Amino acid sequence: MKELIVVIATKNRNELLNEALRSVCLQTKKPDEVVVVSDSIEETKKADRKSSIKCGFTFLEDKYTHNYAGNLNTAIDYIVKTRLIGSKKGIDDVYLAFLDDDDKWDKDYLEKCTKATRNGADFV
Repeated sequence: MKELIVVIATKNRNELLNEALRSVCLQTKKPDEVVVVSDSIEETKKADRKSSIKCGFTFLEDKYTHNYAGNLNTAIDYIVKTRLIGSKKGIDDVYLAFLDDDDKWDKDYLEKCTKATRNGADFV
């Protein structure tokens, strides 16, 4: 079975981030992991502590340029190192779902995406 990993890029926008985190926690299809990347990790962790809905998140500090691309590259680097290197899994065994911190998903978004991939789509 393929893993589903959600990646959220953020930067000191905790109120918005809390809404994004909430929309992930309420998904009918739960992700295997949620990775939140920011260039201000301590500030970002405060968002999770204030959230009224708890589920597991991995918080990472952007180790590249402090911008959206750097956040995504940090997340992908982490995923490759923790999920793929040294395992029997390949890049085709992992799906990534990207969510901006100022957006949120309908509760069945990941379920619909997963269904589309089972029907042959490799990009939704």
